[in-house]
Parts: sequence; structure tokens; C-alpha cells
Amino acid sequence: EAIKPERFLSYVSSNYLLLSKEEILEHYAQKAACFDKSWITKKSKPFKNINNIWVQPSFLPNSLEIDGLLRLSTETSKLTQMRIASFANTHKKSNFYLPVVVFLDINGCVLSGAWQYWSRAHAATDTQYASVDGLIEAPIHTQYVLFYRPNNTLKADIPLSLESGSFVVEAY
Repeated sequence: EAIKPERFLSYVSSNYLLLSKEEILEHYAQKAACFDKSWITKKSKPFKNINNIWVQPSFLPNSLEIDGLLRLSTETSKLTQMRIASFANTHKKSNFYLPVVVFLDINGCVLSGAWQYWSRAHAATDTQYASVDGLIEAPIHTQYVLFYRPNNTLKADIPLSLESGSFVVEAY
């Protein structure tokens, strides 16, 4: 088996926080535990080996809108781990956009979520901004992976950008 280069090695964080279905519904005030299937089909993008997601500031202050939605295919439906890497917005001030990750089943119903999954930090170089990354454990029966911007009730031990940023989601 091929060994991945050091910069791609990630670990499950010792602070990894599994969010229950009830916590997701409480933090994000969804009207129901399940999303409309036609809405999910329209909004979701196919999960690829590497998924780049760019988040722009919301038009509405304090909005908790969805920042990304990926659909697993028959090839990726057995996916158990994903790597998320977030990059700082500038060299001067390293803030990171790290989403709350929510897992949905085939019917678009919330299974659980993940937070505090980052386990490694990488310093900025001449060609790349600073970054943080970590592994996410996807529960069985995951069909969709949803990304929300974190709300102020969730604590983080790194400086977060709540407005905009970029992150990469990879099959691991």
C-alpha cells in the first residue's frame, strides 16, 4: 500500500466532538430533522476525491445558511473518513474557515455532526497560506455531507473566520 506524503497525513483529533442529531437541530434551528428531497437533489454536488469549497459572506447578518452540500455516489457511499483542510485568508492574520459538518442519510435526515476535528496546523510558506486539517468520521448510512458556518455557541481553540473562507474535503 502506498504511503501518503507527510503533508497529507491527518489524524482524528483528541478534541473531536460528535454532535448528536438533537444538538444539530438545537444549534441550527432547522424546522425538521429531514430536508426536502427535491431541495437536496438540486443543491448537492457530487462528492469527488477532492472537493474545493469557497464560502462567501452571507447577505443576512447572523444567518445560518448552508455553505456546502456533497452527495456520495455508489463508489463513495462506503466512505468512512474524510480529510478537511482549511486555509488562512491572508499571510498576516491566520483565521480559518472551519465548517460544522452534518451527515444526512439517503432520505436527507440528520444522522449526526462533527466539530473540533482539526488535529494539525501547518505554517505559511512562500507559496501557501497557513492551514489546519483533520479527519472526520462519517457514520454508516451517510449519503450527504452538509457544511454550516459555525455559530457562536460552539467553542474553538483556533481563530475562526465566521464570514468567509475556503476549505478542501478529500476522501481519505
